[in-house]
Amino acid sequence: GWRWPVSSEVGLEVRDVTVRYGSLTAVDQASIDVDPGAIVALLGPSGCGKSTLLRAIAGLEPLAGGSISWMGSDLTGVPVHRRHVGLMFQDHALFPHRNVADNVAFGLRMEGRPRAARRRRVEELLDLFGLVELGSRTIGTLSGGQAQRVALARALAPEPSLLLLDEPLGSLDRALRDRLVHEIREAIRELGITALHVTHDHDEAVTVADALALMRDGRIHRVGPVAALLDDPGDARTAEALGIDTVWRPPQRPDGTLVTPFGAVSPAVGGGAGPYLLLRPRSVQLADDGQAATVDRCRYRGGVWLVTCELVDHRLAIVAAHHERLGEGTAVRVRADLTQATRLEP
Repeated sequence: GWRWPVSSEVGLEVRDVTVRYGSLTAVDQASIDVDPGAIVALLGPSGCGKSTLLRAIAGLEPLAGGSISWMGSDLTGVPVHRRHVGLMFQDHALFPHRNVADNVAFGLRMEGRPRAARRRRVEELLDLFGLVELGSRTIGTLSGGQAQRVALARALAPEPSLLLLDEPLGSLDRALRDRLVHEIREAIRELGITALHVTHDHDEAVTVADALALMRDGRIHRVGPVAALLDDPGDARTAEALGIDTVWRPPQRPDGTLVTPFGAVSPAVGGGAGPYLLLRPRSVQLADDGQAATVDRCRYRGGVWLVTCELVDHRLAIVAAHHERLGEGTAVRVRADLTQATRLEP
């Protein structure tokens, strides 16, 4: 089958792409680069245009403007089946009349690969996703997680250069999603594939991706490495999209000073005079001499428990790294270093 040139170091380039449905502009001059071998999560609320942009990259939606290229090759006029792109959608659309192995082999048959080569490739993927014992099972007998693994194996079987995932875990419960998102990242990493992963779930995005592209109102609003965006979201709306619980709007004096339970923050502190304040987890501690607070929830991330609390009479959500899980409603005391706070614009 047709393959991308491999001499160029340029990956996916999306330049000023616009997609319209009649008078509705679903994607408005969106631009993004994805380096070869990188996993980028396209994050944004429902209706922001992220799935439409993904479909345009795949060739499923015509462009009203802009361009898309991969490895230096312009995709204008290249049909879907020749773009060598792997696709995985939320409903996964497996063939119910075929067993697991036949579903995984579907793309290989479409490419006309010899029977022995198809069998070897299917065996590799069934082993990679822990599906070896399920090869002869029909799709209707699989659990949601098993079906999702089959869908991913089918998308990867033809060895695509680029994998496009559109809300692949959206129909699963939280516990299963948390487990499968790690499996997806490990599989993509092991195969060395470039991937663009669409989701509205910020926890899923930061877990699976190397970098995030935040989409808003049809445009790519901001792009950057996961750690960099979490550390400096730029504005309060972006922080909310990233699921950062440490931004709040405290009372503000006429001179611009923000009044917090931990002390005052002048406009000279935190990089500006914005009305919102960002407290990073590293600047917040549980301490016996701190302000009284109540645990709202406790999540495990990055080797520590992140404890979200609310200060009495202030309704302030903050996050503090802790070595063990604290139950909801637990009374704690919290101390914050305001010298590490950042003021944000809306």
